[in-house]
Order: sequence, then structure tokens, then C-alpha cells
Amino acid sequence: MADTLKNHGLARVEGLSTLARDDDPLSDLGRFVVGLAQCLHDDVRLRAAFRLLTDEAEAQLPGHPLGQVVEQVIGMVERARRDGRIAAGHAPGDMTGCCCA
Repeated sequence: MADTLKNHGLARVEGLSTLARDDDPLSDLGRFVVGLAQCLHDDVRLRAAFRLLTDEAEAQLPGHPLGQVVEQVIGMVERARRDGRIAAGHAPGDMTGCCCA
């Protein structure tokens, strides 16, 4: 049951990556974050999947599914910084609350 929930959650998050169209990195970031928030609000199974994933000890390891979500957001922030949409003084880790960038 837990693996089924986690697989569902990962599929939903992977589907959100289609919201990033690469036309404007800051807009991509906004669409991704709003889409994720909406999915988490609407989908109890996605919330359960996130709970299971965050409870796992390896959640902090690179390559973990939630780590992949953080990496995707960091990539969007980095693109927005390169395009001048986010001030260069803001590190992606500052914006994601993650110390890994």
C-alpha cells in the first residue's frame, strides 16, 4: 500500500514538470509551485505519499524522490537568476529553504 501511494505521488509530481515550458523561468517556477500546492490540496493520496516520503530516513539523500523535487525547483530558480528574473544575490537554497544548493 505504501509503495502504491508513493508511486502515485511521484507520478503526479512528474506530471507537474510539464508545467515548466522554459519560456520564462520565473513563470515556470510559479506554475510548478502553484500546481504542486493545488495537487496537494486536492489529492489526499498525494498528501499521504508526501508524508510517507518525508518520513523516510533517506529523504535527505540525493536521488530521493523529494530530493528530485527540490532539485527541480532549484534548477528553475537558477534559470530565473541567469535570466535576470531573480537577483543574483539570492542563492537557490535560500529560496527553497534547502541547504543543499
